[in-house]
Formats: sequence, structure tokens, C-alpha cells
Amino acid sequence: MTCQTRKLSLPLIIAVTLMMAFGCSDDEPTSPNMPILSLSQDSLLFTAVAGGSNPPVQKVIVRNVGFGSITTEAISPTGWIAVTTLHGADADTILVTVWTGAVTAGTHIDSVEVRADETGNSPQFIKVTFSVYEAIDIEPASLVFSALSGSENPDTQYFEVINRGGGFMTYSAYKSASWLTLTKTTGNAPDTV
Repeated sequence: MTCQTRKLSLPLIIAVTLMMAFGCSDDEPTSPNMPILSLSQDSLLFTAVAGGSNPPVQKVIVRNVGFGSITTEAISPTGWIAVTTLHGADADTILVTVWTGAVTAGTHIDSVEVRADETGNSPQFIKVTFSVYEAIDIEPASLVFSALSGSENPDTQYFEVINRGGGFMTYSAYKSASWLTLTKTTGNAPDTV
């Protein structure tokens, strides 16, 4: 048995992948043979109640994804953000704390600057958003009425609407039973209903 070989002229497709590293800097471009600063995340969100405790500390991991070694430094910009840098063998950790007592109710935004002067893409920034909510409280927390069937209504009772967070706070009050009456359903705290 004889085999014959035929030449086929089919196009061959070869996949080629080109990987490049780019950096941004006002002063110098990032070379693929130099250190490159990388953050595990570039934004953090904290929430708290005004006048309450500080929210838990959050962390950002800083790595060199290029060549060589780097020394990182984190700089907090305002009185309500504090940073601590923990230097490790393979990566650094930036601990970010926000202070509830240093702000009023509302949304506060600022950035932590992360520098590594050996890199061409330094500085990098971590956006910090801190949402502080007003704290409402009611005193007393419950009211008890008693009366004899068919007799007069019991005396009116009151509760205080208290703003524990400071600042300006409006409130709305709702009743769930037809036998209740509220003297007011909206107002500004502190107030009496």
C-alpha cells in the first residue's frame, strides 16, 4: 500500500499576546524594569452615627508589582482621618481610621496620599468617604395607658424626640392604631410629642 502526501494551502492562525506595563507620572514614565506602586483598593467607605463610636479600621495592601524594592509612606490630609503604615516583607499595609468625634452629620470626602519615591507612578490616592448619620432617640421608650371601659379617656402622655448626634434634624412620627392620637407628626428635634 502506498501513501501519497498532499500539500494543503490552508491559512494558519497564530495567537500572539503582547503585555505592556504603563504608568502615569508628571515627571517620568514608568519603565518595565523599575518598581511599580500598586494598591489593593483605591477607595474606602466608612459609616457611623454622629456622636457615636468610630467605625472599624480598614486596610489597604500596598505592593510593588515591578522590579526592585520600594519604601511606602501614607499621608493623611485632615483631622478626621488617621493612617498607620505597617511595613512587611512582601507588602505593606495601610491602616485607615476615621474619627466620628471630629465631624458633624453628613458626608465627608477626602484622600490619603500613598507615596513610594522609587516608583514612576507615585503618588497614588485612596479616596475616603465617611457618611455620618444623625442619631435619634426617644424618651421614654414606651407609654402605658389604662382606663375603665366606657369611662373617660386616660390622661395625655408625652415622649421626647432627642437628637443625640448634634446638628439639625427633622423627624416624622406615625401611629399604627386608630385609638391613638398624636399632637404632631413632624418637627425638629429636640421636641415633645
